[in-house]
Amino acid sequence: MAIKQVDGYGSYFRSQFKKLFASELSKKEQEDIYLDYMLWHLCSYQKADCLSGKAAVERFEKIKKKDFTIFFQFSNTVFVVENEVDFNSAKLNQTVEFFNTFEVSDCYVMDSYGEWCFITTHEQDYGLGPYFIENNH
Repeated sequence: MAIKQVDGYGSYFRSQFKKLFASELSKKEQEDIYLDYMLWHLCSYQKADCLSGKAAVERFEKIKKKDFTIFFQFSNTVFVVENEVDFNSAKLNQTVEFFNTFEVSDCYVMDSYGEWCFITTHEQDYGLGPYFIENNH
């Protein structure tokens, strides 16, 4: 496994998420759900097919993983992860807890090929997340 911290690319990966998973929404629809503020609103406003809660975690645990990127809603730091097949939600929680800041409380684990994304939110105690979304394009 190789993990590389890359600073300054958070906005790039957030825009990639929008292209991959929200491209079918008009600019107005994106504005109506405040997508630029919270990417996970795509799921909480039910604008995309996704799994939530326990079903999202189960899908994330089962899906084949190898190369992926971890990025955050409010940070421009990303982590590029290569050759990691055993990454799971417990490891992700440890990563988020390690930083223990609001900047990483909304976390996106996106497959390097844009096929899926697992999302944890700062609102999970209120039933908003986690989410698992797959690219059906």
